[in-house]
Amino acid sequence: MSEADDLFAQAYGLSVVDEKHREAIDVCRQALTVDPNNWRSRVFLGMLLSDHGTAEEKEEARKYFMDAIALVKDNAELCDNWYEESALHHLAIWEWNHENQLDACLLFLADVWTCRSKASYGYLLKLLDELTPKTSADMKIVLAKIADLESSPNGCNDAQNHG
Repeated sequence: MSEADDLFAQAYGLSVVDEKHREAIDVCRQALTVDPNNWRSRVFLGMLLSDHGTAEEKEEARKYFMDAIALVKDNAELCDNWYEESALHHLAIWEWNHENQLDACLLFLADVWTCRSKASYGYLLKLLDELTPKTSADMKIVLAKIADLESSPNGCNDAQNHG
């Protein structure tokens, strides 16, 4: 394990076990000075700042989610849910909490589509009720149909092969 990974593990323990969130924030920042490309530390720092940071740090949290997403090399990293959900999901929550519902909706949809997140699917349905109360039932049918088609043996490409 690298020094940055050790610091990440320490920060996680400080936050989750000891509930010393301020110290965990400081340790995450230290991990990023050791390895600026440690995307797990970036996501966790974003989460900590969103939940336990000062007002200024809560705004700063978005940058850490975006930087983490920019650093991932593949879908496995993008969809890594070691901290409950993916960076996409946490960024969507941040956007929703900052009244950016359309961005949140798109990020939840990206997380559902890319990472198969059930949590993001649930939030997406709830957000659709808020955003489009008149058509949310229709949107839910569309999403359910897409999910059904995608899980079918022929997938969505079947229609393309016959048209």
